[in-house]
Amino acid sequence: MTRLGYKGVKMGIVNNAERDERGGNLVRRIVLLFSVFLAISSFFPTAYAQHHSRPQSVTVISIPGLSFAHLEHADLIPHFKRLVDEGSIGAMNLRTAGSDTLANSYATLAAGRRVTVPQPEPFYQLNETFQGRPVSAWISERIGITPRSGTVFPNLVPFAEKNQVGAMHVQQIVLGEVLRQAGLGTAVWGNADWGEEQVRFAPFLSMNRDGHTVEAAVDDRVLVTAKGFPFGVKTNYAYVLDEVRHSAAELRVVELGDLYRLQREAAKMTEQRAKAVEQEILHEVDRFLQQFLATLSPGDVVWIISPYTQQSHPKYKSQLAPAICYREGQDGGILYSPTTRRVGIIANIDFAPTVLETFQIPKPAWMDGRPITVTDGEEKDAFWETLEQVETVFHLRPYVIYAYALYQVVAFIIALGLLLGKKTRGTGLVQIALLASIVTPFLFLVLAAVSPFSYRLFLVLWVFTALLMALSLKRLPTVPLFFMLGLVGFAPVIVDGLLGGHLIRQSFLGYDPIIGARYYGIGNEYMGVVIGAVLLMVAAWLEWKRPTGRWVKIGTAFLFVFLVLYFAAPFWGTNAGGALAASAGFGVAYARFFHSRMDWRFWLAFAALGVAGVSLLFIMNVVLDVSAPSHIGQAFGHLLKGDIAQIVDIASRKLATNVRLIKGSLWGRVFFVSLLAMAVLIIQPLRGIRWLKTRYPYMFHGFTAILVSALSALVFNDSGIVSAATAIAYVVIPLLLIVCREWMPPYERS
Repeated sequence: MTRLGYKGVKMGIVNNAERDERGGNLVRRIVLLFSVFLAISSFFPTAYAQHHSRPQSVTVISIPGLSFAHLEHADLIPHFKRLVDEGSIGAMNLRTAGSDTLANSYATLAAGRRVTVPQPEPFYQLNETFQGRPVSAWISERIGITPRSGTVFPNLVPFAEKNQVGAMHVQQIVLGEVLRQAGLGTAVWGNADWGEEQVRFAPFLSMNRDGHTVEAAVDDRVLVTAKGFPFGVKTNYAYVLDEVRHSAAELRVVELGDLYRLQREAAKMTEQRAKAVEQEILHEVDRFLQQFLATLSPGDVVWIISPYTQQSHPKYKSQLAPAICYREGQDGGILYSPTTRRVGIIANIDFAPTVLETFQIPKPAWMDGRPITVTDGEEKDAFWETLEQVETVFHLRPYVIYAYALYQVVAFIIALGLLLGKKTRGTGLVQIALLASIVTPFLFLVLAAVSPFSYRLFLVLWVFTALLMALSLKRLPTVPLFFMLGLVGFAPVIVDGLLGGHLIRQSFLGYDPIIGARYYGIGNEYMGVVIGAVLLMVAAWLEWKRPTGRWVKIGTAFLFVFLVLYFAAPFWGTNAGGALAASAGFGVAYARFFHSRMDWRFWLAFAALGVAGVSLLFIMNVVLDVSAPSHIGQAFGHLLKGDIAQIVDIASRKLATNVRLIKGSLWGRVFFVSLLAMAVLIIQPLRGIRWLKTRYPYMFHGFTAILVSALSALVFNDSGIVSAATAIAYVVIPLLLIVCREWMPPYERS
């Protein structure tokens, strides 16, 4: 590669006017083309059913292992179908604070917040033995109580200490304890024992703060010998039904563990035999439901939940399980939760607050979940379509994201290799590859309107459209090109968000309700894209047009403040880390764009946007969002109440998530390769930052601001490495393009 000479620079400057005119015409044509994509959007309904009167009882029928696939057996489960058709259905996320175990799932359902059970020892009947001694003796020694009947949890203390936040003990807020304090009774029957393994965790839903449920049966009484069934036993449906029928408890929990037992043994059975047993189990569960529904009084509430579904899908881990709510004498619909803000998708932490609201009991402040409601006038077909789309994206996401991240890393390495090796041939192809990479977030957004059923087909569609766009954009001069890349990167995301964010929910760079880390807002991937893209666009505009006047400053400030507002608003971006990272990056950009010296005006401009970001975050999530606060609003609420322990708990969980992603995520590799590429570019080809600052002063300031935003996102976000990786691409790729274009004489480029 030849060194840059004055002749090369002069040729570039002479042709600037001609290129700008040609670039401006092409920019207008491309803007018209991109605007077509922005029309793809629709709105979800926002009207929800009114609250009902207090019921006589709420019955929770838990069927571990029940999946949506089981609900397709219409001939075997007609009464299940009745519950689905006449009741309300949703997909419940089962994420907990630990691994996907039945113990963690029940404990999270009961606590209304994600918890974990460190020692998954089961509940015991008081007349049983634990480690060779009577259970009552263990309970008396460990907890200091002497109950006479029911079930107890010998390992309550380790469970409480593991999930303690400040002075709050988790057993103080579990569903059964809150109901007990309100004067309501609880009861539980059933188990999921298999072989000699005792699996009894349903009492988490009914226990009080001492781990005790008075009215309970989880021992051998709830099982009967059954030849041909897994482990030779099945649920004693007649006994359980009789107990439920005669119970006066307001909350009644029934665990039907036959599907769970089948899944434990299915790997050792022939496929035909496992299928036959499954059908028989479904038939018996349905018959139990028929007899149980006949005992209900008007207004009684029934919940059908599945706290464990992993083994029903051996090829992948799914954390969405069926949840059906049926109220005798009332119409149903589709379940909705303010936690997810998605029709048909609810969270397990919402279950306890919902039961409490059903009994008109306020939920404890330590519960993170929100009460579930029912949509008005929704067709059930819409739910099944949503579920299919969510599961399809979930299954294809790892392949697509891995391919994109790997492509980005390989493209950076090859580009650096060619440039550092002074290989002039092939730089045209390098530019196309880099442009295809930087337009990918836009394509992942607009292609979300297409429901892919094969990752290979989607990859072909992605590569084809990316290359087509890259070939069109490559014709632009350098600075107009950067302007278009920035505009394409941020504008469609913001427009989609303002229209409801329906495309981002289906995008491979969006959030995943099955993983359950985020359910709404802009997400961390697109947050980094928007910040990097808008800073690139503004810098390129100032570099291109060199506008002057106070309206340029006002317009830039308005754009930056609006985007901080967008990130902070609970009904738009809902990304606290994004608001803070944007405030830092935009503050640096505005100060450097319009104040050449670092005097008091520089620092005032920088500080103003920072204060604006924090203020908007507080106002939008606390002052204006009081009815159904977002997770950010809840965090501010804890802070205002002085719950420092809760804030520390949130911060520690976010830090742990970030550390885990940095260590094991592909985005971590992309980020560090990008940093390496940027360092090499500045040190080797550009021979320091002085040339870049002289040749492209506004671009230089924009790159600095993007880097500040990326590092801020790394600090402020729980998945900050993701935001940092997507943002820093808007520095590395433009730098590589500058090197390709500025350091290669036109006649040597291929």
